[in-house]
Amino acid sequence: MAEVMVKGFYGIAVIAVEMAGPQITPFRWLDDVQEGMRAGLSCFVHAGEKPIVIEWLKDGAPILQPVRQDGFVSTLSLESLSSQDNGNYTCRASNAWAVATYSAVLRVKGRYFYSVY
Repeated sequence: MAEVMVKGFYGIAVIAVEMAGPQITPFRWLDDVQEGMRAGLSCFVHAGEKPIVIEWLKDGAPILQPVRQDGFVSTLSLESLSSQDNGNYTCRASNAWAVATYSAVLRVKGRYFYSVY
């Protein structure tokens, strides 16, 4: 609240400051992901007051492997995919005012083997 005095008149002015929570741009995995391939996701936080913390979760648990972060973009890369990588991957962005999440499900397909007789 701010007090204002103008030419003998006294009044009180209320100044509202709106602080924005983070907002995440939607992302998704490629459709045809097979065992042995590489895959990755980028989480871009396109709005929100700084500082913003970005973290990755798999099936609700924090991902311990390193991720690359550059400003408001965090990139998760997976090498040599297997069925153990199947799951729900979530980007979680937070600041002092709010938390935002966005998730994408990864389904790794088995390798295709062809035999010639």
